[in-house]
Amino acid sequence: MRPSAIMDAGPWIALAPVLFSLVSASGAEGHRMSSKVSPRPVLGYWAIRGLAEPIRLLHAYLEVDLEEHRYGAPMLPAGDRPISAWPETKRQLAHDMALPNLPYYIDGRVKLSEAASIMRYVCERRAPGMLRPDLFEDKLEAAARHDQVLTFLFGANAALRAFHYGYLPQTRLSREKEADGRTGSLYFKDARSEQAVSAMAAVTEEQILDALKAGGVGIHGNAPTSEATSAINGPFIFGRDPCAADFLLYEHVQLARCSAPQIADREEVKRFCEAFERLPGVLDYLDSDRRVTVPFNAPVGPFGASMDPSRPYAVKDQ
Repeated sequence: MRPSAIMDAGPWIALAPVLFSLVSASGAEGHRMSSKVSPRPVLGYWAIRGLAEPIRLLHAYLEVDLEEHRYGAPMLPAGDRPISAWPETKRQLAHDMALPNLPYYIDGRVKLSEAASIMRYVCERRAPGMLRPDLFEDKLEAAARHDQVLTFLFGANAALRAFHYGYLPQTRLSREKEADGRTGSLYFKDARSEQAVSAMAAVTEEQILDALKAGGVGIHGNAPTSEATSAINGPFIFGRDPCAADFLLYEHVQLARCSAPQIADREEVKRFCEAFERLPGVLDYLDSDRRVTVPFNAPVGPFGASMDPSRPYAVKDQ
């Protein structure tokens, strides 16, 4: 199962009867390019933050007007399409889209799924420098170093979302799934225990700090320490200008606050988030009514399920 399927399809399938009953009832300027490259692209996703929020943030920064298809009405406040519309849409997309799934992205004749592929495509088309930080003379090395961080963060994000939903991905045999009718992953009954939450918080914090230091490692001979961060001379992973990985990291930090609020108090994390939130385009988007504020995840798990915009990080009552 692909990470996006673990994070999105599983929780919705688990609550299908309930859901369907509801239905029937600055320096950064160098990266920014004109939105006139093509007609308005379409992003389809659940009406949650989830895997789509880094993509939305990226479009806001690049000043690309985005048409959204948000599935989840009437259960999700930001939904503009019923949950029941997705299966038929998926069947239609399957005619000319490989691996149709949520999120999906349509830009003229180009039709894609998978969040990582979408982010890479958007940057390659609109702002290629966001995939190749200028810290490195060798463009191949620059692209590989950035992709290394982006891949690392998508893996960390998938693991954190699985934990938030209370699932352990890929832990069941096919015959076990068929026997009890539960598709996807194994429900982790101890996901809310103090020990489990503490252990996951420690891992998540370590991964976030590793990502922040990754850009400066090897620059001027730096090891992966705090000196590596200062070597890049800027608040973002690879220095003064944000790259695609920064957009994923920012939303990953916000997601992490749902189960590990102390992460936001780390000085280096604070510095990164404050700089990111000041980016042109991003600043306006975060204050706009077109933003999906809540929930982070499908509202079925203990973490990231708050539907209260004034308390987006609140833990769901048991």
